[in-house]
Amino acid sequence: MAIIRKATPEYMTELEQYAKKRKDEILSCPDSCYSSENVFYISNDGSDGNDGRSPESPWLTLSHLGDDIIVPGSVVHFKRGGIWRDGFTAREGVTYTAYGNGEKPRIYGSPYDAAHHGKWELTDVPDVYVYSERIGIDVGGIFFDNASAHAVKLIPNYIDGVPVFDRTYKEKFSSYKDLHRDLDFFHDFGEPVTTSEAGGLLYLCSKKGNPSERFNEIELNLRKNVIAARGHNITFDNIAVMYGGAHGIGAGTINGLTVKNCFIGYIGGGIQFYRDGVVTRFGNGIEIYGGCKDFTIDNCYVTECYDAGITHQLSKGGTNECLHINVNFTNNLIDNCVYGIEYFLGRSEGDSARREMHDIFYRNNFIRNSGSGWGNERPDTDCQAAIKGWDHGNEAYNFVIENNILEYSSWNLLHNGCTLDEWGPSLKNNTFITCRNAGLARYGANPSKQYLFNNYTAASPIFCDNTFVYMNSIPSDPDRYENAKLADTYQPL
Repeated sequence: MAIIRKATPEYMTELEQYAKKRKDEILSCPDSCYSSENVFYISNDGSDGNDGRSPESPWLTLSHLGDDIIVPGSVVHFKRGGIWRDGFTAREGVTYTAYGNGEKPRIYGSPYDAAHHGKWELTDVPDVYVYSERIGIDVGGIFFDNASAHAVKLIPNYIDGVPVFDRTYKEKFSSYKDLHRDLDFFHDFGEPVTTSEAGGLLYLCSKKGNPSERFNEIELNLRKNVIAARGHNITFDNIAVMYGGAHGIGAGTINGLTVKNCFIGYIGGGIQFYRDGVVTRFGNGIEIYGGCKDFTIDNCYVTECYDAGITHQLSKGGTNECLHINVNFTNNLIDNCVYGIEYFLGRSEGDSARREMHDIFYRNNFIRNSGSGWGNERPDTDCQAAIKGWDHGNEAYNFVIENNILEYSSWNLLHNGCTLDEWGPSLKNNTFITCRNAGLARYGANPSKQYLFNNYTAASPIFCDNTFVYMNSIPSDPDRYENAKLADTYQPL
């Protein structure tokens, strides 16, 4: 039987405190111990002339990570407090982790700090600056001063090869001369492409002076993965992955990928493709696109992703077999992503090959404010969800969504479509928190049925083993709930 509660200010405060506690626990998680004959160290105080074999003789840069001595079974340690730029490719059987004291070591996709590298010069348009470095890969986002602020990307849609209007604001836009809002930006390749050997000019509107004087740090999300996982049985433990215009950690078909105790944030925004002149953007925190087995994400904090925080997926079409087996997403805090967890597995062409999911478990995750954060630049406003499966084939066996807290989404908390009803996930002991008669879920055989957040839904066999916490109105600021009209009967978390 469903448990139905009314939210109170005390309850929401307790929820906020719980989120802060989980964030602090993940960010301060101690290092794990790994035993290996092949151990390497990288430090901002090191030298690439060192052998990298001890904390006393660490390498300086990422350049050695492709060396032949990094073999399966190796453990690579990054020194805490350090920053390494431009990302890297992770190799089969290797563990990447931290050592020392301080904050988790940071791996940035951003190639340099644009507040101190290159120059911002005023154009012929008031308050619009152009960056001196031509950049050959699409810049999907710009973040300032440790992500305390970000710019909004304007991208023209094209008609007959001519830029005519912007995809973000849906207004007339053709060049940098149309920039007029503070911290709007435009990466101009002169045509609808995502890369260019000649590079494209980067324009930023800054109404408070030169960007390099206004900000201490300017990071650029280039359209590539921060870390590309190539090969099976790769582990990431206690590192921070930030500022990539594609995915934070991205992989194709892979087995044995483990991500634990990590921070993933400020990811995505790059142009995925143009279709008939219309642009689509993308960017997930952790993604496997293709088949997977033994995929684990545990005790991670994932925030501010343009698309999904974490995902395993493959679209429909093609004739290849694709299996998702033993996927465990557990104990994670995910907030301000358009989708907290996203999954989908489309049918093969003519159902010519197996496309199945087996033993999929999402447990003990806290997913908040889906559709909030910088991903709300998206032009579509009717797709956001804490757990998003779309209306794909999604043939699944032993798929369990259990003991999660799903707190507020700007659309539905759940979207779990599938070809047959029996392929839908089992929902057990979750806590759903949103407003009465807001969207709870799209669920069931395609086209999935819409369920509202009310007593009738709570009593249905699909949802009756969960807890429903009602707010009386949507807060004006979903990150804080200060203006919500909450009920007056306190029920502890």
